[in-house]
Amino acid sequence: DRLNDLANKSQLTQQEDNEAAQLYDRWLAVLRDEKENTEAALPLMKLDVRLDPYYGSDHSFSHGVDMIEAKLDILQGEIENYLPSVKKRLGMGD
Repeated sequence: DRLNDLANKSQLTQQEDNEAAQLYDRWLAVLRDEKENTEAALPLMKLDVRLDPYYGSDHSFSHGVDMIEAKLDILQGEIENYLPSVKKRLGMGD
């Protein structure tokens, strides 16, 4: 994506710096929002077995709770590890 393209450049123009900051902020907001939505879905999945894709017609899916927890792990890694590494490559301060 564009943020990675900018992070991989050796030097950015002022316009690119501004663009990178906006993209970073947007990515962080989207990931936090998605994490919040996913956390809200977890108790619902635990309460209603009808939502669990494992019990649908195709038992090749994992249980819904397991998939939601895996998604939360991925989102947490993106927020805590990946985005900060991009921020560092861009030379952005805290």
